[in-house]
Amino acid sequence: MTIFACSDHHLGHARIIEMCKRPYTDVIEMNQDLILRHNAVVHREDIVYFIGDIIWNDNCMNLLSKMNGIHRFVLGGHDRKFFCEKHLAVNEIKKYDIWEIAIDGQNIVLCHFPLREWNGSYHGWWHIHGHCHGRAEEPKNCVDVSVDAWNFYPASFEQIKERIDKEKV
Repeated sequence: MTIFACSDHHLGHARIIEMCKRPYTDVIEMNQDLILRHNAVVHREDIVYFIGDIIWNDNCMNLLSKMNGIHRFVLGGHDRKFFCEKHLAVNEIKKYDIWEIAIDGQNIVLCHFPLREWNGSYHGWWHIHGHCHGRAEEPKNCVDVSVDAWNFYPASFEQIKERIDKEKV
């Protein structure tokens, strides 16, 4: 089992192509490619932390079922109106605004929005976020997992660890 994190797919959001200069001609191509890239690295038994702004409208809820993995959600600004209680009950989705987890002994704070400081930031805890679409400078032990920053793939825990370890050199 592999653990992944990703954010800011904006499935169904046509304007994000122009806004983030994504290499797609239309929203259908973007949705299909994001799902294809996701499934190329994520297997059914893998855990995926979606860290906000995954879908753009209610019609895109069905696209999540096409994406491999056991899904966990930290909500972004755009997700709140679509992850309503009806969908949460049907899909057994748990939602969080900020979530503290530990992976292989590493404490991590997940939040869609980048934080200047987070619980444990002075004690080696990591912060994994989205929202910036790969356009912001990161403080120490902080990683943006927006798909725009990872060639439109989810980032594995090992890839995130490698990126943080490079900061220490």
